[in-house]
This record gives sequence, C-alpha cells and structure tokens, in this order.
Amino acid sequence: MQAQLVSGLLEAGQAGQAHAQLQILAEAARTAQVDVRGEISRLSRARVQEKGFLDAIRDFMETFQRTYEINTELAVSAAHEKISFSPGVEVQMLRIVQEAFTNIRKHAGATDVRVSLKRGTGCMELSIKDNGVGFDPHNLPASGRSFGLGIMAARAEEFRGRVKVNSAP
Repeated sequence: MQAQLVSGLLEAGQAGQAHAQLQILAEAARTAQVDVRGEISRLSRARVQEKGFLDAIRDFMETFQRTYEINTELAVSAAHEKISFSPGVEVQMLRIVQEAFTNIRKHAGATDVRVSLKRGTGCMELSIKDNGVGFDPHNLPASGRSFGLGIMAARAEEFRGRVKVNSAP
C-alpha cells in the first residue's frame, strides 16, 4: 500500500512527500528482513535439533531436488555419519548449504549438485560441487564478493570457518 501511495505522490508531482514515504517503506522492509532472518534461524535450529545435522541436510536436499529437478547427492563416510557439531555451528553450516543451493539454482544452470563432508587437515571440510556453467571468482562485483558468497563467508566466520571458491566459466 505504501508503494502505491508513493506512486500516486510521484504522479501528482509531490516528490518530497514521495521520498519521505520511501524512507518509511525502506525501514519497514529492513525490519521485516530482520524478523524473517530471525525466524529462519529459529526454524533451522529446530530442524537440526529435531532431526540431527546430516538428516536436516538430507531433508533439505531431497526437497530441493523435488522442487527444482536438480539431482542432489550427499556423500558422507560411515565414520562421519553420526557427526555432530555445536548447535550454532550446525545451523550456520545448514544455512551455508541452503545459500549455496540458492546460488546454484539461480545462476549455475546445473543439473547435479554433490555435497560431501570429510575430515581435512585439522578440520572438517564441507564441500559443495555442481556441474553448472561456473564463473570467474576474480571477476566479481565491485564489492569483491557476490551477495550470496558474502553471506556464506560471514556465516563461516562465526565459527572460525572459511569459504573457499573454486570456479571457472
């Protein structure tokens, strides 16, 4: 309704009032975004606590595959099948997987996505690979990171993790 009001004000030549209404609309959008992010975080935490970390990822991947008709595979060794991390780390890792899949769906044109979890040197490595068109990681927007990659990196930093991108067109 506020957007319609702004449109009417602009048509009536009342740019000052339209600008003021846009400020109100922008603040409402920011507040809604914070609320939605908080709710998504709570839902993710509940899903991980209810099902366990790997089962929450499996459920997400199965739903993604059904919804977008992109084949998914989760590769985890038997030794890691019962792995768990702190609840905060598990939620952030699930959200990183979700963000990566969103990027794949929107930009990659992929037909297959593989997620693997394995022990690295002094760490656990969560790897997400797709067969999409790829991109040049050295030729990103002026900010140096895409929005989605920035979100994933920020989430990883919360638990002293890091995001490494290997891609080429």
